[in-house]
Amino acid sequence: MNTRTLVLAASLHSPVGCNLWAADPSNSDDDDDDRGWFGEADADTDADTDADTDADADADTDTATGFDTATGFDTADDESETDPVFRVQWGSDSLRATVVDGGEGFDWAWFGMAEHNASCSSPDSEYGCYTAEDCAYGYDNPVTGSTFGPFCHRMVDESITLTYSDDCTVIEGYQTCFPSDDYAGLTAYYFEAWDGRCYTGGTYPAYWAGFGCTVATVID
Repeated sequence: MNTRTLVLAASLHSPVGCNLWAADPSNSDDDDDDRGWFGEADADTDADTDADTDADADADTDTATGFDTATGFDTADDESETDPVFRVQWGSDSLRATVVDGGEGFDWAWFGMAEHNASCSSPDSEYGCYTAEDCAYGYDNPVTGSTFGPFCHRMVDESITLTYSDDCTVIEGYQTCFPSDDYAGLTAYYFEAWDGRCYTGGTYPAYWAGFGCTVATVID
């Protein structure tokens, strides 16, 4: 984080016998811009040493300290962080996951999904719920006893498109085992940022409860 320190010095002289300038009563501080003798020597209406109208010592207009002189942006803003919003669209030959509103300070990295619905969760389901692409646990096939995954799909520019597979071939970042859009509305979703923060949605967000994820808004 870049910081800057403003060192301002004012040399005021008042010869004996001369009248002193009076501070402007409409101004909320006493400094050189309104001809006051005491204060900061800046040209605004607040009681600090920068050129904005808030009460902190940086050069942006908020109440949090922090200013990056290289970019001109806050490094500690006082705005509330907003949660992201996601969209998952199941098309005729592929599905697309997109970060609609990325929220503040997120850099998105990973997308995962896990089938979860009343049918596959039933004790009568032969194969159970397909979870190989969940970025977490993978899928244990109850029929063959084999383990598949876990797989996780890398997002690029806050989105990813995965084509369907006829033979359950998974190519991370390109192809999913899901065969069609029949699974729309039957699946849970996982989104993870580079810093490890994760959001879940869909039919069963609590599937990733052990990861401390936040339940997200996922639209179609």
